[in-house]
Amino acid sequence: MPITVTRIGIPESEQAGEGVITRPVAIYPEVYRIPELGGEWRPVQPFRLEPRQMAGVEMQITVTDCDLHGKWNGVPITFEIYGIERHVLAPTNVQIDMVGPQPGCV
Repeated sequence: MPITVTRIGIPESEQAGEGVITRPVAIYPEVYRIPELGGEWRPVQPFRLEPRQMAGVEMQITVTDCDLHGKWNGVPITFEIYGIERHVLAPTNVQIDMVGPQPGCV
């Protein structure tokens, strides 16, 4: 069944104290469609995924804690199916560019 992705990530206001802030920057809702045939990166907005369809998500990650240790390997996704809202942690398979460290980090 198709789904409608309504949110990518967690609102920044809910990420305080986690050591990183993640923010979706752009989406590529049809990763198998080449740019010359209509595939393109778009601003983040709700989009529909058909069964077995994949989407690309560009994320910005800002390190807020100099002592951060751990991995960032999943993106929270909120979607609707049959009018019911669901939440999942989608595994990442992307290059991650860090913005940081913050001024004052050693």
